[in-house]
Amino acid sequence: MTTSARATFFLAIAFLSTLGDTLLVICLPLGLGKETGNISFALLAWLIPSVAIFLSSFLGKVVSKRSQTERRDYALILIAIAIIEIIFGIIIFMVTSQSAMLIVISLFVFFYAVAKEGITRLIYNVSIYKFFCEASTYLRISGKKAALDIVAGVVGLVIASQIISAGEWRYALILDAITFLIFGAGVLLIGKDYIHNETSSNTSSINEKSVDDKLVPPILWILFGMPLLHGVNALYAYFQPLIIDKMQIMSVSTSILFLSLIRLPGLIAGYHFDKLTHFISLRAVVFLFPLTYVLASALFILFPNVYTITFTMFMGGISIGIYNPSCINLINELTREKAVTVNTFMLRCIGFFQTTGCVLSMIFYGGDELPRYQIIIAFLIFMIIGFVVTKWWGNKLFLAWRTEKQNII
Repeated sequence: MTTSARATFFLAIAFLSTLGDTLLVICLPLGLGKETGNISFALLAWLIPSVAIFLSSFLGKVVSKRSQTERRDYALILIAIAIIEIIFGIIIFMVTSQSAMLIVISLFVFFYAVAKEGITRLIYNVSIYKFFCEASTYLRISGKKAALDIVAGVVGLVIASQIISAGEWRYALILDAITFLIFGAGVLLIGKDYIHNETSSNTSSINEKSVDDKLVPPILWILFGMPLLHGVNALYAYFQPLIIDKMQIMSVSTSILFLSLIRLPGLIAGYHFDKLTHFISLRAVVFLFPLTYVLASALFILFPNVYTITFTMFMGGISIGIYNPSCINLINELTREKAVTVNTFMLRCIGFFQTTGCVLSMIFYGGDELPRYQIIIAFLIFMIIGFVVTKWWGNKLFLAWRTEKQNII
């Protein structure tokens, strides 16, 4: 198979995978929350993964050492997720009591998050492109994938809204499992191993240090912004349709459809991502976007209406179409071992912020009123903690790269 055909095949199976992920991520928490009438139950679908993500970060050293079997490892992880999902999907159809269902869902979400949201983020989310495309097309392919992610998200949101309305959200597990089987088989059978960048001379070592020094500031902004966004989302965005429904602005299904439309500009931006980088640098994106997103979120919390809802949903589309590819491409410029180190720290921060956000949401959303000022204060505290922690670890990171010390976590 030619490189071009392999890249096209990757985009196709990645589209199916994102479609399945969207169905699961939307149907499981929102379907559970709608069926039980309790937002706290919906938050379990985000709280448990937060803990799992944090724990999986301690596998960073193991993943770092398995560079030669990277593609096979990733394929087997995807297939294992599919098998687990099918088993739990069948069990969920069999249980009848609410308490038993919550236990089964909690167990499933934990195992799913360890593999999908934890281990794969250590390196595979960055290296997946290298299994199917050349280094020269990495930027273009990652942008096209981001655009297709939004298309898949739009299609998934439309399907999810209908599934949730019909009360058949359990089928999302089986559908997602099928996409994982296809994706895993594609990585295993069609993908190819790539040559890792190893420094073999003093000149290449000097060049590597020069590149790393330039990457320190944007990497630190990624380490500040990405966990912050997860914390902010855990305070409202993960269950925003439920909030909108509770405030009688839109129904859950209508808000999901509205979300799919508002994300379309992000789709266009992602599709032309490589061209956009000629006008705005990746470094500017990772600096400006998190701050803008927090501002949009604060406006929604303080003044919940159609306009602020639109702003937050629009920024969510930009996150998928521009921000995520920017982060991935910057991390991709690091050596594999350094990328794993960065991702390990980021996973621990994501786990902390998302866990804290979910716990606070369970407390804040217990009443009938929207906890406006509590959420805004939480935003500010998250930003302060994120800045302090990133600054502290950034000094360690910079010193480690200077002294060629890798294992700083």
